[in-house]
Amino acid sequence: MLAGIGIHSGSHGDYNGNYDNSPWKSCSASSAVPTIGFHGDRDSIVPFNGGNNPTPWSSSKWGSFAQTMDVWGNQNSCTGSSSSTFTESGDTVVKTTYEGCEVEGYVINGMGHEWWSGSTSRIISFLKNHGL
Repeated sequence: MLAGIGIHSGSHGDYNGNYDNSPWKSCSASSAVPTIGFHGDRDSIVPFNGGNNPTPWSSSKWGSFAQTMDVWGNQNSCTGSSSSTFTESGDTVVKTTYEGCEVEGYVINGMGHEWWSGSTSRIISFLKNHGL
């Protein structure tokens, strides 16, 4: 049993480069899965806007972070979303809260493929609120 999931610098994708037919574009969990996600808008390893992995030895292709969060929003029967912007430790962050469900997404402006300092405490708090 899961309390929920935390996604950081990751998106739905396909390691074979066939994202359009990837099983990861949808989710068939039998119940809602509380989800919190974080992604830097300058990530080029798992591209924020989706696309091919930039390394020459990888054929993986990724959906965008927004598409990834929408998959979880759909899985959890969310009814919409709203966004707000805040600054923390010098970082400008856009938080998207999905309505009617337990899904949150954070975009860290100017961050690449790295761990955001505000992620750990938010993931722990989020999972504790869901039974961890």
